[in-house]
Amino acid sequence: MEFIVNVLTSDAMQTTILAILGPLLMFVLNRIAGALQASTGVKLSERAVATFHSSIISGVESGLAHGLEAGTATFKAHVKAHMLESSPEAFAKMSPLPDVLDNLIYRYARQSIVMYGEPK
Repeated sequence: MEFIVNVLTSDAMQTTILAILGPLLMFVLNRIAGALQASTGVKLSERAVATFHSSIISGVESGLAHGLEAGTATFKAHVKAHMLESSPEAFAKMSPLPDVLDNLIYRYARQSIVMYGEPK
């Protein structure tokens, strides 16, 4: 037993043990940090997507409340301005292409018209 204690407490053995355990510990810590970062990033993205879609819906409903007499370009501009005012961070994180944003606006406008009827 004393032999094992002497071997484990020798400077050479401690250096060897640290040389082996150091990279192993760093590997484990890097894996934990990566998993935590990925988990947090996904949650932030989900929150940004939900906020983004919510701002489109509220912008569409606000635009429909003002009516469609001014035309679709004015309607889309109203929705985009509403989105930028209500959730600029989500808009910046999502950074949608103009065609994608237009399609989302039209989709939510159609859903709102089906749900609430034509604006008066």
